[in-house]
Amino acid sequence: HFRGKHGLDCYLKLIEGIGYVQRWNIEDNNLGRRMIEEAIAMCPDNPLGYLNLAWAYHHDYWLDNTKYPQTIEKSMELAQKALAMDDSIPGTHALLCQLYTTRGEYDKAIAEGERALALNPSGTDALSEYAWSLNVAGRSEEAIPLFEKVIRLNPFGKFTLYRGLGLALMNTGRLEEAVSAFKKAIQGSP
Repeated sequence: HFRGKHGLDCYLKLIEGIGYVQRWNIEDNNLGRRMIEEAIAMCPDNPLGYLNLAWAYHHDYWLDNTKYPQTIEKSMELAQKALAMDDSIPGTHALLCQLYTTRGEYDKAIAEGERALALNPSGTDALSEYAWSLNVAGRSEEAIPLFEKVIRLNPFGKFTLYRGLGLALMNTGRLEEAVSAFKKAIQGSP
């Protein structure tokens, strides 16, 4: 995806922007978005630019960044653009899974989660977003093994994932296990 005259510069700008977006705060997300937009300007035919810009808008929604009020719609539009350019990128389907879950469109969310996992069965984003979608859709029993798997695979995002596992366990009546999962979530992110 990174070809042509600006390929390396585009790639480096995109990676740097993604790093800022992943910090999960408004200031860094705004900086990351600008860098990703610069990468898109250099490489407008690269779906990864649009995908990661979509993630930045997704983060705006959860960070309540009032500078960007139409975040879910903009994120959905950018993810669909990336998908139209290349439907084989698991991260695009994982993001769409999350976005459809946020919009309450659970059947679409689950279908996107399944597609993301079909493309990358051990992808932590795909597993996580699919597990959350199942949990929110009332299919917590199915979400539990997915949360457990992604916790094993992802050494960095475990505390958010323990919260999801705790909710799934609570929803299925496994309260002692839920308390244990919630305690692990609190330990890592008080």
